Amino acid sequence: MGFLDNIKAVAKTVQQIGNIELYQKILDLKSDAMDMLEENRKFRAELEEANQRLNIRDNLRFSFNMYYLPDKDGKRNGPFCSSCYDASQNLIRLHSYKGFWGCPQCGRLLNNDSGIEPSASLVHAYHSYRSSM
Repeated sequence: MGFLDNIKAVAKTVQQIGNIELYQKILDLKSDAMDMLEENRKFRAELEEANQRLNIRDNLRFSFNMYYLPDKDGKRNGPFCSSCYDASQNLIRLHSYKGFWGCPQCGRLLNNDSGIEPSASLVHAYHSYRSSM
């Protein structure tokens, strides 16, 4: 029998006895217990999210102005935008565009091989391409 089931059983017994004041206190206790269980569930979810963020941060590798995460086979997963991650811890996968990596979130464009930023005209073409999508 669980915690709430025990409270329900006691409340039922007290109700049968006819002690209204004690019955109301037990119902209040049950309500408080349910609130605590919900708060506990929220804290566990927040803790899990924080652990996932720490795991990403600990495993993130920086190379050529881009981030990568190792996958289960030890291969590189990514690349991810270093600007978006550094600014707000958003892990945004870069997309390939004419020999460059482009970020769909912030619009940053990097050379596939060196991580060097391209010419202004190519950046303008990429932004035009993004806005047409």
